[in-house]
Amino acid sequence: MRKHILTLVLAIFCLGALAQSPCTITQLPYACRLDTVPECWSGDTPQHIYGTSTSPEIDPSIPISQLTLRLKLHTMPSVNWTVALYVGFKDSVGGAFIPYDTLFCNSHSFDREFEVSFAQYAGTARHLCFQVEHLQSIFMSDLVLDYTPTCCNPLIVQLDSVSGTWASLSWQPRQGESSWQYAYNYTGDGPVQWVQTSTPHVLLQGLDPVTEYGFFLQTECSPVDAGPMPVFPVRMF
Repeated sequence: MRKHILTLVLAIFCLGALAQSPCTITQLPYACRLDTVPECWSGDTPQHIYGTSTSPEIDPSIPISQLTLRLKLHTMPSVNWTVALYVGFKDSVGGAFIPYDTLFCNSHSFDREFEVSFAQYAGTARHLCFQVEHLQSIFMSDLVLDYTPTCCNPLIVQLDSVSGTWASLSWQPRQGESSWQYAYNYTGDGPVQWVQTSTPHVLLQGLDPVTEYGFFLQTECSPVDAGPMPVFPVRMF
């Protein structure tokens, strides 16, 4: 059995095939670590989006509906509210924004990972585009666009309820998966011990009040791989 475990390692370059034109995404994975400004992006730099940021064109030979986007987001330290990042497409750099999905981030103390599947995309626009609302901003890193893995992690992880010492979380299987592993720890420390479960929900008990935890989740798949799952912040009150 092979499993992918969440990593929070930063690199300092934008990866791509040597033959790939910087202004057209022709080969996958297209992986930008965003410690430097990638070539041929328009508008805001994707590292710090406070308006609109548009990627190079995705080559017509690549079926967008077979792709999944993974990225990390965090807000400014002074922001204590949720920021919405709108993910969509443009048919040209100056074209109209076509919304596809919305990511909500309220994490300012560490990068939170997100995943967007384009399985429902049926449009013709091929420039990936990100937008935030007026007077909002968000920081992005470690963007990866690649073919969707055969074995997928859950679509949504949500915090159902939280108290002083416990938290209840649940998630939605994507393709009938029935086995997962989860872990949690103080934010930034990484998981200590993985726990297996066959139900898409969990009750975490014995937590410290007024503490932020990171919740880690991965699908158990055999023999194929599952992509990395975002770390989900759990704030205790």
